[in-house]
Amino acid sequence: MRSGLTTGSWAATLLTLALLFPLAGVAHGVGNPAPTSYRHAPSPTRGDNATCEARYARAVSELRRGMVTGCLHSLDDAVVRCDPSSAPRASASDAAIGARASFLRARVLLLDGDWAAAEEAATAAREWSARRALSDPDATHHHRALDAADAIIAETKRVRRLHDAAVAAAREFRHERAFWTAGEALRTSWRSYDLLVVRAKAGVELDLYASVRQDVARALKIRPKSPDALRTLAEALRRCVRTTRALKASAGVLRDCVRANPDDGGCRRQLRRDQSLLTLLDDAATAEREGDYAAAVDALVEFGRKDGRGLFKAGADAALCRVSSLAARTKRAARAA
Repeated sequence: MRSGLTTGSWAATLLTLALLFPLAGVAHGVGNPAPTSYRHAPSPTRGDNATCEARYARAVSELRRGMVTGCLHSLDDAVVRCDPSSAPRASASDAAIGARASFLRARVLLLDGDWAAAEEAATAAREWSARRALSDPDATHHHRALDAADAIIAETKRVRRLHDAAVAAAREFRHERAFWTAGEALRTSWRSYDLLVVRAKAGVELDLYASVRQDVARALKIRPKSPDALRTLAEALRRCVRTTRALKASAGVLRDCVRANPDDGGCRRQLRRDQSLLTLLDDAATAEREGDYAAAVDALVEFGRKDGRGLFKAGADAALCRVSSLAARTKRAARAA
């Protein structure tokens, strides 16, 4: 299946973006305020005295290392603090760097799955470039910057439509469509937590455990300890792997979820369900070790009843066959004695 960019290509892709957008800085000439739409407030701890060039260089360095959140903070700083309207001491070169940061920020937000912020940033950057194109209509770089902004806006709208279509398909139980639609959107917004979770949940329904595990791992890198992602992984273990060992692993994931999110009722409910099944398995194993095969049979029969969907039927039936055989052998030995 196609899952978009791999984890190993993230940093290279982001750095490529940084290098592809120098034209935005050229297009935004002197004397125009930089777009002021930004998601993060500039941080006072990131060096108020740093030059605009240093701020942008820091953002590119963070992109190279795959530090997307830090990169966005640095780009926010550059957009605001290199804007002549908010920073009177900003020079012409500062304004150009702030413009370049605005274009790059819009593109990174698109990859990050923050489509509203990406479109807003690209729209503001486009308006700025449009004013420069009017003042210097013969400069082709202004028109290239306009085309770049239009491309970002169009792509943002396309990916958002794909996300909405995937969510709607999942709601209508068209899980295969949801899976592939989310995958198409992830080819662009490969850091979108929402898209990763949508595809992971569809993967559970399609019995695609390897894909679910990969998507959940990526989602947890974006939002560590996310209860929705952890619940999805636990459900994949139960429904896709379907072994008693997977049941124990599911309970372990849910215990981690409850520890990290004490108020999350979903993880707590799923954990109680798994623990009740594991308790019956422990009871059956204890009874078997003690030679109380009737009690072991009763525990395994109750396990099968509680496992309403028969997810662990194979393992439970094998244990029940073994215990029943031992019980019959014991009875024969008792009669012979």
